[in-house]
Amino acid sequence: MTTLYGDAGDPPAAPATGTPSPSSAGPAPDTTPAPDTGATPPPPAPPPRGGGTADLVLPDRLYVLEPLTRDDPFATSLLTACAGGDRGGCTQLLDLLAQDCLDGDLAACDGLYAVTPVGSPFEEVAATCGHRFPDASSAGRCSGE
Repeated sequence: MTTLYGDAGDPPAAPATGTPSPSSAGPAPDTTPAPDTGATPPPPAPPPRGGGTADLVLPDRLYVLEPLTRDDPFATSLLTACAGGDRGGCTQLLDLLAQDCLDGDLAACDGLYAVTPVGSPFEEVAATCGHRFPDASSAGRCSGE
C-alpha cells in the first residue's frame, strides 16, 4: 500500500507557513562583492554588421555618413530622412552612395560598406570598392588602398 507520508507510522509533515524552506527556494544568491582590481572593464564590442537584406541600413552606423553628406544639401536631407526611419530616404541615400562609389569616390564605398547589412544588395559594390577589386579583401578600406 502506498502512503502519502512515508512509512505508515510516520506523522504527517507540518503544513506550509508561507515562507519557503531553504531547500525549496533554491540556492541563495551570491552577494559577495567582486574584488576591486582597479581595472576599467573593456568597452563593449561593436555590434555585428547585420545579418540580412530585410533592413536597408544599420541605423546605429549612419553617423559614418555625416562627413560624406555635409557639403551636399540633398544628401544631407536623405541622411536625415533615413535616420528618421524613412525607408525611401534610405534607398535614395544608398543609391547615391553606390553611384558615387562606382564613379570613383572611394570614401563613398567605405561609407556604404559601413552602413549596409551583410547580404544587402549594396554590399558587393561597397565591398569590392565599386568593382575595382575581384573580392572583398579591401572592404571598408577602399579609401586607404
